[in-house]
Amino acid sequence: MKQLFVLCILLLGFQVNASGYNSDVSIKSTQLVIAASGFVPPYVIQQSDSGYQLELIKASLRTQGIENIEFVYMSNKRAEQALKSGMVDVVVNLPNTFGGKVFASDTLLSYQNFAISLKENNYRIETPQDLKGFGVVAFQNASAFLGNDYRLATKQLRSYEEIVNQFAQVELLMKGWADVIVMERRIFEYYLAKYAKKHPTKDVVFHPLFNPAPRPIYFLSESMRDVFNLGLNEIKITGEYQAILATNGRIYAKR
Repeated sequence: MKQLFVLCILLLGFQVNASGYNSDVSIKSTQLVIAASGFVPPYVIQQSDSGYQLELIKASLRTQGIENIEFVYMSNKRAEQALKSGMVDVVVNLPNTFGGKVFASDTLLSYQNFAISLKENNYRIETPQDLKGFGVVAFQNASAFLGNDYRLATKQLRSYEEIVNQFAQVELLMKGWADVIVMERRIFEYYLAKYAKKHPTKDVVFHPLFNPAPRPIYFLSESMRDVFNLGLNEIKITGEYQAILATNGRIYAKR
């Protein structure tokens, strides 16, 4: 009977009152272990537990009195296994193919990919088909993520390569060794700032060929997901959310 009473008290700790604030201090003392890939700057900066996604997560949880957070860094594949086994409570990036029971938050932010060219070249690129004849360097697995129109367009390019090293994409564009690169905008700004420390840069044009990619985060606990969503909504109301996203990748590249 005593054990049943203790269990009931613990369960009550995860309830939230109608005003949006935690009704029990136990949820505030809960440690959350959050898994993220350490190789997505400026969205995740492993060395300082910062970056756009991590700052939004911390701010959202802070409004609900939750600051006992541990970030752990691992590949997306390892994060899937850690979530399934209960070794972590939250995963920042999770593929659509994940087969376990998980609770997605509201959209944390959206990634926005672009085709990027040098302004001096004056390219007119309004659809993926307009890339025909160009030499394009994209991020790894871009053809699998960016839709069928883009995938078909890659068959008509003068040359096409998908690479892991996104700093190299910026260098190839700046030196004129690639006509167009395909990158997420904030990731491009981050690596451009890194490149600019040692090299001259040129003006670029962002060609909006792709739809935004919404990014939630994923919880083992439905109750904790709900608490997080309350916090995310609160920082949007107060303006803290907008302030975090108003910066660009250069602020992280300078650290």
